[in-house]
Amino acid sequence: MARGAFPEHTGCLDWLTALDPYRRRTDAEHYLEGLRKAGFE
Repeated sequence: MARGAFPEHTGCLDWLTALDPYRRRTDAEHYLEGLRKAGFE
């Protein structure tokens, strides 16, 4: 998935986590928590 291309029917958090995947689950959860606090859904 290319940066700047936001596919229809894809949630913002799903799109962001696909662009910036984390190997460790705890890191991914921390990243998602920060995005939610910033107002992303």
